[in-house]
Amino acid sequence: MNQSESSRFTFFIVVYCVAFTVILCALYFLYRAVCPPRTDAVMQMADAAAAGKPQVILDAGHGGRDGGAVGVTGLIEKELNLEIAVLLDDMLRAAGVTTRMTRSVDSLVCDETDPALHGRLKQTDLKNRVALAEANPDALFVSIHMNNFPVEKYRGLQVYYSPHAENSRTLAACIQENTAALLQPDNTRKIKPAGSNIFLLNRIRTTAVLVECGFISNRAESANLTDDGYRKQIALVLVASVLQNLYKQP
Repeated sequence: MNQSESSRFTFFIVVYCVAFTVILCALYFLYRAVCPPRTDAVMQMADAAAAGKPQVILDAGHGGRDGGAVGVTGLIEKELNLEIAVLLDDMLRAAGVTTRMTRSVDSLVCDETDPALHGRLKQTDLKNRVALAEANPDALFVSIHMNNFPVEKYRGLQVYYSPHAENSRTLAACIQENTAALLQPDNTRKIKPAGSNIFLLNRIRTTAVLVECGFISNRAESANLTDDGYRKQIALVLVASVLQNLYKQP
């Protein structure tokens, strides 16, 4: 390569790098414009309610001192719940839906250091999650969990729904059907109404579902759940189902 060709090559590399940087910056500012910071969640929900815009509350089950179930390979439920809930939050906000997370860090939804809550942490945590749903009656409430069972053979996503709002069953059916159609063709599980053993859904009076995203007691499913790509696939199925429910599209 002679000096002229070398100079031309260097010029194109510089132009390419500058263009790439400009595109990245544009995408970043576009994302920030579409997805405002999570810290303004309370104000955003209030504004969305006033404007009649779609709203979703994302509930990552367990957290903090409550780790939830521990899988056969050592997976901790609370961590998987939060990872999928964060994916859902990003995807829904990018789609123009106003969201709020019950928790975005590894903690219960209450002050775990408050001595006045000694012996009542879990009860307070659950009541605070219910209160958030009640404070935003126009929002869909989607709780993310993992399943666990002593018999390892069981696997597959399954959805429970609140018996207190008809749309809860509709949303649950949509998620279950889309899971079988798009992600788990061998999934024949049926949706179920929540009983008194599921505190949240038994008390929330608005549209609410609890999604057991998989059995961490099953080795094959646990292996899938440790994969970033698979968790994104679950999130995409859930997002598609939520949007389908919000906009009533087939």
